[in-house]
Amino acid sequence: MNITWKIGGEAGFGIMSTGLMFSKIAVRHGYNIFDYVEYPSLIRGGHNVYEVRVSDCPVYSQEKKADFLFALNRETMDFHKNELKDGAIVVIDREKFDVNPTDFPSENVILYDLPLGKLTLSAGADKVMENNVALGATMALFKMDLAVLIEIISEMFAKKGEEVINKNAKAAQAGFDYVSSHTPQNFSLTIPKKQNSTQMIIAGNEAVGLGAITAGCKFFVAYPMTPSSSLMHFMAAHGQKNGVVVKHAEDEISVINMAIGASYTGVRSMLGTAGGGFSLMVEGLGLAGITETPLVLMVGQRPGPATGMPTWTSQGDLHFVINASQDEFPRIVLAPGDVEEAFYL
Repeated sequence: MNITWKIGGEAGFGIMSTGLMFSKIAVRHGYNIFDYVEYPSLIRGGHNVYEVRVSDCPVYSQEKKADFLFALNRETMDFHKNELKDGAIVVIDREKFDVNPTDFPSENVILYDLPLGKLTLSAGADKVMENNVALGATMALFKMDLAVLIEIISEMFAKKGEEVINKNAKAAQAGFDYVSSHTPQNFSLTIPKKQNSTQMIIAGNEAVGLGAITAGCKFFVAYPMTPSSSLMHFMAAHGQKNGVVVKHAEDEISVINMAIGASYTGVRSMLGTAGGGFSLMVEGLGLAGITETPLVLMVGQRPGPATGMPTWTSQGDLHFVINASQDEFPRIVLAPGDVEEAFYL
């Protein structure tokens, strides 16, 4: 079994949390997952997409085409209508926008109208809870166990109290019930529940952070730059209780000099950056080389040849990382192939 599920909409629609919740649902149904997140090079706003590949077997990459698309706005349709398999299902709310089956290059695309706004209102839920209506509907379409979603909602909103949990649960139930009584024709993909999995859902940057803390890192410094920023967020969230000093410096030059200074005093130090930020650190890298000061850098790779390029993940920086500096000095470059390797390396 191999199914790719995708949801897209404007930033602020809860796309990322919805995608993560679906990943948890799939894992708790006993499946392997691989997530892929797409986001714009903007501080705020823009178009966000989250896709989850669900499989019986371990998976290490996303697919080019999806079996399922939840389009929360027209922009999602325009951007992703070419990324659907033949026979895929596309869920929209026709009160928000409408599309024609002939708009899709793929054959036999099933359009399903889900009155997202009305269902949220009827459940007595807030507009921000539309994502749980969407998840409930998804679970009915794939014949999944709604109790798993209710359990996840209870865990995620435990600190916000019973009222918030109940509202979100009612929103999920509304989506599930609607699809159960309005079953789409010709859609036969199912994700039946198997034995519950004990797998972690963890991103590469989180695995690096967890590995660093386990290996005794005591000083972490960074300046935010996609796609490495989430490493800094992870270290900031978990550093203090693990005895790690976490510093958000004013720029990348300060970052590498602080890390060198900490390492010089005998502290196990580490920094996080990405392609453009690493470019600014090259002179500092040479300082570490000439003074023979140990230094650990995590470089999240992204396209070039300039910082202004989109923030998608790439591996184009690898040669640069291997060769950066005015001359030569020894370095070890580790390029993990999956999250487990990211932790151990």
